[in-house]
Amino acid sequence: MKKRILSIVLSIVMLISLLPTTALASGDSPEAKWGTSAGNLTNEGTIDEAFAAANADGSTVGYIQLQKNATMITSPKTNNDMTLDLQDYVLSFSNNATITASQGTLNLRNGTIKRAEADSEYMVIAGADSILYIENVTLDGGAVWSGDEDSVLGRGTTNSGITAHNVLLYVRGTATLNEGTVLQNNQVSSAPTNGSGGAVTVFYGGSLT
Repeated sequence: MKKRILSIVLSIVMLISLLPTTALASGDSPEAKWGTSAGNLTNEGTIDEAFAAANADGSTVGYIQLQKNATMITSPKTNNDMTLDLQDYVLSFSNNATITASQGTLNLRNGTIKRAEADSEYMVIAGADSILYIENVTLDGGAVWSGDEDSVLGRGTTNSGITAHNVLLYVRGTATLNEGTVLQNNQVSSAPTNGSGGAVTVFYGGSLT
């Protein structure tokens, strides 16, 4: 009888040991959902997969919605009207990732886009044939400031975080920074390509409001 009880207990223990793996597999939420509009998000996967779907030939993807903090390693170019809703999550850029509005209108909304490592690229580009709107979004270059506070900057001047090689936003088309837009914490190692400073470069013919 004791052997039978022990056998049952061991069987239960073995079954329980399998539960965490199953639970993690079934409960793993996607990084992003996407579809034709905010009310029609029919696909899910990684943020890189979302932009790949949006850039595919004949794509009708017009809305990408972040579902959790995520890291992007590709550099998508949007060729149609597109909205990226961050939903108050953080989208980190790695591997020199950049979002480029190539054609059409790109809307960036509600969250943070942050450098995860030093790179040589802009974070967001408004191409010559595009319109870019940014609202309630923080573009963060990843610098971490400490030391005595500078009276003009209102922060320390010693950076223990990321040093980049280009500005946060590069504008060749039309860009509008709406309410809640913040560009911060970007230190460049030298004068950036096609301009100077750490926040924005407006190239010839570009417009920033």
